Amino acid sequence: MVNAADGASEDATAIAELFRPIKMLAVDVDGVLTDGFTWLDTDGEWKRRFFIRDGIGLRLIRDRGFKTAVITAARSKDVRARMALLNIDFFFEGSHDKKEPFHQLLQQSGLQRQQIAFVGDD
Repeated sequence: MVNAADGASEDATAIAELFRPIKMLAVDVDGVLTDGFTWLDTDGEWKRRFFIRDGIGLRLIRDRGFKTAVITAARSKDVRARMALLNIDFFFEGSHDKKEPFHQLLQQSGLQRQQIAFVGDD
């Protein structure tokens, strides 16, 4: 008979092994750190709603020694201000195609592809 708890433990061990090489978390902004809602303010600047818990999560990750990166198509003051507040290690803006900034990230960070986890929705 198979104990369900043993299977869960094996799954957790396998997942931990997959993530062992990870040294950096890289994310997109719109739809990942925000709810995807944007609006134009009275000064003509685009604004976003950032989810505060994502910022807390990024700080916790940094506190544990991981590096952080953001690659976004956005090019706006609110994004730059939020990334500065979060002390993001590597920030690339205005990048609709994430491949080129990702290659730059590899060069600048000295990490290998398998050491970076990327979360994006486009």
